[in-house]
Amino acid sequence: MTKKQLKPKSTLTLAKINKETKSFSETHLFEFSNGETLNINIRFKPSAIEDMLEEYGQHMNTFEDHMSEMTETKKQKFQVYFLHFLVIKHFTDLKKSITDDSSKILDQFNAIIDTIYFQELIDNGFLTEEINKVWEKASKLTAAYSFMNNLEHKFQKHVQNLELENKDVLEKFGKDKQVPEM
Repeated sequence: MTKKQLKPKSTLTLAKINKETKSFSETHLFEFSNGETLNINIRFKPSAIEDMLEEYGQHMNTFEDHMSEMTETKKQKFQVYFLHFLVIKHFTDLKKSITDDSSKILDQFNAIIDTIYFQELIDNGFLTEEINKVWEKASKLTAAYSFMNNLEHKFQKHVQNLELENKDVLEKFGKDKQVPEM
């Protein structure tokens, strides 16, 4: 049996990598239905998505009290809208004017979601595949966090069981252990 030699269609070069990286800084002037314009990123840099999702997590932790008063449906709607709001923050020229401060960002969020700008940007401004990249990354991170939490819970339970199984040994060890005098 002979091995078939595959001819590469294209060889990866540093120049190609640099070109790909440069494409993340390309912007497009989006025009809203009312004639206003805003520069938006055409493509979303994966590390920028991760930074945005980290900010999302921090804000969600801060907003726990705010969300505890919501029905489950309203909470989910809030989470989806807030993630879209952060997409607008991180991937448009509005980044310069939207705060990072959790105590102030809710006011900015509430202001923008009640305008035409929010829905037009999400529906028509950004490429669908870029919004999908955000949701895919969020899903993967959520699954990873869930897995790690489950693993931590199992580990704690296992340690607890070991402590119970060896309680008499641990107690004896603790009593026999002499603290040296100084």
